[in-house]
Amino acid sequence: MSRAEFEALPVKERIEIRALATQNRMQLLSTLGALFGLLFTAAGLFYTARSLDATQEGQITERYTRAIEQIGSNPLEGRVGAIYALERISRDSPRDQRTVVDSRRRR
Repeated sequence: MSRAEFEALPVKERIEIRALATQNRMQLLSTLGALFGLLFTAAGLFYTARSLDATQEGQITERYTRAIEQIGSNPLEGRVGAIYALERISRDSPRDQRTVVDSRRRR
C-alpha cells in the first residue's frame, strides 16, 4: 500500500493498520527474545555438561592414582582397598577399563 492510498483511508482504518503493525513488531521482538533466551540456555547447558565431564575425568584420574599408590603399600588392607577402587573405576568409566586391567596385570 502506498502512502497516498494509506492517507486516503478513513482515520479508524489507519489506526487499526498502525495498531496491527505495532503488534506485529512486538510479536517479532518477543519471538527474537525467546529465541535468544533459548540459545543462551542451550549454551549454558552445553558449558555445564562439559564442565561436569571434565570434573568427572579429574576425579577418576585422582582415584586411579591413589589406588595405584595403595597397591604398592605393605598392609594387605590397603592393597585390597586399591583393588576394589580399581574395580569401581572400571565400572564407573568404561573408557578407562583397559587401563585398569593393564594396571592389574603389571602388579
